[in-house]
Amino acid sequence: MTFPNPGEMVMACFLATGVWMLFRPTDSNALKVFFVCVLTLMFGVTAQVVLGAANTALPMKFDCHLYLIDKALGDSPAFLAGRLIRRGPLWHIIRLIYDSLPAATVVWYWMNLKMGNGRVALIAFGVNLLLGSCLYLIVPACGPAFAFESRYPADPVGVTLQLIKVDASPNCIPSLHVSSAILFVLLAGRRPAVRAFAWLYLAGTATATMVLGEHYLIDLVLAVPFACFAALIAQGQTRRALGNLVLVVAWLISIHFATPLIIAHPNALRAGVVATISIALYVLNHKWEFRNETAEQPSVPLSHA
Repeated sequence: MTFPNPGEMVMACFLATGVWMLFRPTDSNALKVFFVCVLTLMFGVTAQVVLGAANTALPMKFDCHLYLIDKALGDSPAFLAGRLIRRGPLWHIIRLIYDSLPAATVVWYWMNLKMGNGRVALIAFGVNLLLGSCLYLIVPACGPAFAFESRYPADPVGVTLQLIKVDASPNCIPSLHVSSAILFVLLAGRRPAVRAFAWLYLAGTATATMVLGEHYLIDLVLAVPFACFAALIAQGQTRRALGNLVLVVAWLISIHFATPLIIAHPNALRAGVVATISIALYVLNHKWEFRNETAEQPSVPLSHA
């Protein structure tokens, strides 16, 4: 079973936008979506180069730290999920969901353009991807499928708290796939069908990060306040947004310098995880507002843009 890769899916968006521009050459929204397609491809290429350089500069990774934190939380679900769903039709569907993120981002931006919410969506996605890529470098790690490649998805034995050399890009914590999918939920508008799809996509993405061994559970935890940060910053609520960013950075610095203390107190760790998610969602619930109705906004002709 063969599915298109992320780049091919974005190219399909390019093609669709090109057809759109051909038949509606004065539609300014088509040009905006085309521009976002270009940005998405440019980000993908640039991220590969930059993270490749980061891998060379930071060959020693924190994967053992993240694995032991997951174990202190109860277990590391990536290994269990990897054993439950091995290669087969379901695995390929999960892979498709994971790889579809760039194209899904373009589609979600287009949908928000129609709702008059394009600017907020563009800022939220941009902040999420650009700043999130920088945060990767505080705790450089690669994910269990890369760090424990010879044994994954079998549970590794004898893992000790040490840096290990892994030749793979440090793009693990926080999970930008999950933070992006959370933004899809926040930017789904008020139509029940769209909101239901966004929640399903979030569930599928979170599952995919575990089944494919791309992330640890703690990566997904930090994705929650980080997505809240990106959403609030997009609406200009900088002070409240920064509170969520402080949560993320505090966790990352603690993992970098104090993992022995963290895993020595598993109950405090679990309480911290619950508190982090609760605080982020509380702030978001009270301050985030989808400010545009789902009624379609008429596109502005280029001659009047």
